[in-house]
Parts: sequence; structure tokens; C-alpha cells
Amino acid sequence: MRGVFFLGLADPQDEVLKRRMKRFAGLYMNEDPTAPNYDSKNKIIRSIWNGSKGPMLRRATVYDWVGDPVEGQFNFLHSGKRGQMLDFAEHYPKMLAHCADYLDSEGDNNLNLASTSLALNAFVLTGEKKYRDWVVEYVSAWRDRTSQNGGNIPSNIGLDGKIGGTYGGKWYKGTYGWNFTIFDGEIEQVGHRNYFTDGSWPGFGNAYLLTGDPSYIATLRRQMDNIYAQKRIENGRVLLPQNYGDPRGYKFSGQEAWYNYTGNLFVPRLTEIYLWSMDRKDLERVPKTGWIGFLEGQNAEYPVRALQGDLARIKRSLDTIARDSTTPQTRLADYLLNMNPVVTDNLTRLMLGGSFEGRIWTLHTRLRYFDPERKRPGMPEDVAALVENLTADSVTVVLVNLNATSARSVIVQAGGYREHQFVSAELDGKVTPIDAAFTPVRLAPGAGARITFKMKRYLNPPTESLPWIVQ
Repeated sequence: MRGVFFLGLADPQDEVLKRRMKRFAGLYMNEDPTAPNYDSKNKIIRSIWNGSKGPMLRRATVYDWVGDPVEGQFNFLHSGKRGQMLDFAEHYPKMLAHCADYLDSEGDNNLNLASTSLALNAFVLTGEKKYRDWVVEYVSAWRDRTSQNGGNIPSNIGLDGKIGGTYGGKWYKGTYGWNFTIFDGEIEQVGHRNYFTDGSWPGFGNAYLLTGDPSYIATLRRQMDNIYAQKRIENGRVLLPQNYGDPRGYKFSGQEAWYNYTGNLFVPRLTEIYLWSMDRKDLERVPKTGWIGFLEGQNAEYPVRALQGDLARIKRSLDTIARDSTTPQTRLADYLLNMNPVVTDNLTRLMLGGSFEGRIWTLHTRLRYFDPERKRPGMPEDVAALVENLTADSVTVVLVNLNATSARSVIVQAGGYREHQFVSAELDGKVTPIDAAFTPVRLAPGAGARITFKMKRYLNPPTESLPWIVQ
């Protein structure tokens, strides 16, 4: 999905891309009369099954999920037998069994918050206010319902817009919801598949990017407060619940409880809350290791180790691809996912001062760079950057020109989408006022500089417009 959503960062003037993003966003704003996905009165997306064909307002079947059988031998990613070729017809019953409990469809689900990335992309490409307004309206409705639900983001909103409006009136039901503990008939194991963060974090983060309203981040923080309130400590290790409802599983509606206690799987989401808020209290729950440790001055070797690890991962992926014996006729669509050699997360952290893990499809960063000579996004040739420190109102970055004979110029932008505003730049003790969303920096041959930019965050409407394009 990042490949689609980030196309505008590469070429925001592509008219085909603009039309496509407007059409996709319009599917959730009822601009396509054949796809009435959104109920503007109750402010819900009407089904977890939605898109160009509109909402599916009936109970799903396993055939909706799996489709029809085909002939041939395939490698099935979810079979538990990766690397083994299996006959599709023989394995087909197992695929149906995998989806036996994935049938509740009607009403809104927190996963649908991820659809706000479509409208966000339409907005940053076009600046048309209606896309921003829809994101704010939809996410605000989820914010308000979450508040009504004691701070827990519900996974079951009925067609009437009410919390727990279907599936027995339970706020935690729904496919992929808080109580989605099912028996996976394909691998014959119990699976806990509560994916509440996969839509909620992108959605609330998008609304925050568009408005700078801290109430959206406060909603995520309160959700984590509720989870931490149920924590257990065993052998000095903090365990947090991942699920809520009847611990026996999704088919049951008995005594409710927090369950499925594990180690802290929420570290990426806690990190995002901190990076959005820059409230030091939010940092207390984030381990001071890895990149965050580096920013806190406790892990000086992280940049080198991270890039070495990425290079090793790229080599492993390419080796795996080289050894793979499957053919296009024997691979299903998801087979190659774990072989992807493209790794950018550490570059995003180290160069841009931002982090996205999992299903975050928006470039939440402090900085972005452009090449003014070649009139293109990205770093000029021979220029490197390392973000060393982040505070609520500043970012410190080292810029280096690796070319020993030629000067280089780079445009530094405040935010991935120009949402921030530079106030000043400090270099070698000298402070230069800026008051702009981007600024040019010229580096002499072989020169480097450590610059601390003071900034106001979330001050500007986000845009993908290029710095040299007059609006």
C-alpha cells in the first residue's frame, strides 16, 4: 500500500494519479452512486466489506473470502507448510476452514479508519477541502464513540451508528475485533487476531496531520492507558492483554475479561504516540533502545548497526529470491511478501526523523529533502543526512556533502507534507531566522554541518506540492 500512497511524494503533478486518488476517496464520500459505502448521517462506513462495489450488507460466506477453486500446485503462505507445493483442490477445504469465523460483516469496524489514507492523499495532491472535511468528520465520530466507550476503541458499530449495534450488542465483537479469537482450520490452531491498531493508528494519525488537534492523539493515549491498567508483572516482565471479551473465543458470549497476555507488542504504536505528541510523559512507556535510544543519546552505534542490518536483510531476500523455484503459475498473490528486498524504515528514521511500522501509510516525519538542481524529490547526489535529535520544537540534523570537488544544494522541508514551519536555524552558534516551511542549504565541497532547526509543528495544511511550484 505504501507504494500506492507514496506515489504523490514522487510526482504530485501526475494528473492520472490525482484522478485515481480522487476516485478512490470518492468511494467513501458517496461520490459514486453505485458504491454507497458511507452513511453521512450516522458517520459510519457501513460494512467491513466495502469498496467500488459498495458495502456488503449481509453475512459473509467463506467463499467470499476464498473464491472459487482452481487447478494446479501452489505454495500457500498461510498453510503452515511454506516451501511445500500443495494441490489446490486438496488444500481448498483447509482454506475454507481458515475463514470459518470471518463472517460478520455489517456495520462499521475500526479497521475502516485506514480508508482515511485515501482522502488524505486526495487532499495533499489537490488541496480540495472536502477531503480534509470528510477525514475530520469520520475520525471525530470514532473519537467521540471511543470516549463514550470508556476510552476503548470499539470494533463493532451498528448500522444505526451505535456502539455494539450488532453482534449481540457487544462493543468488542466484529471480524478482527477485540474478541476475535478463532480456531484456524487451515493450520488447526487457535489464533488471536485483534487488529484494532491497524486501522485506528493510521486514521487518528491522519486526522492529527490534517488538523494538529491533540484530541486525536489523546484518544490513542487513553486506549493505551486502559490496556496498561490491566498489566501484569511476572518475573519482572510487564505483560499486557491483547484481547477483550469471552476468553474462550469469538463464538462465545460469556463472562468478559481482558486476556491473551503477552510481552509489550505495542512499542511501535507507543513510539508513534510519542513522536506525534512529543510529550515526555508518552516517552516513559517507550524502551530507550534502538532508534529512540539513539535520539536520547544512549545508543550511539545504532545508525551503523541499523544500516548494516538492512544491507544484510537485502542480501538475504535477494538470495531467497534467487533460490526460489516457484513460477508465476504456482505462486499466489501473497507468496512474495516475505521476500521483499526493499527496506526503508531505518532510512526514514535516520534521515527524516520519522517512523512508520506495520500499516502506517502516511509519511509522519520532521524533515524531507529535495534536489533543486534536478528539480526532483529526494537527496541530491553525494549528500547524506542524519537526524540526531528531536524535541517538541526542534530537530537537529547533520548534512554532509561527500563530493570533494563540487558544491551541492539541498532544499530541506519541515515535515513530510510541509505541515510544519521552520522558525530559525542555528549553525555554529549563529541563529538565522527563517519563518518558512522549507529552506535551501548549500554545502561546499566535502563540507558538513550540524543544523538545529527550531520549528512549529502541525502549523500548515499538508501538501505534496513541490517547493519550486508556485501555488
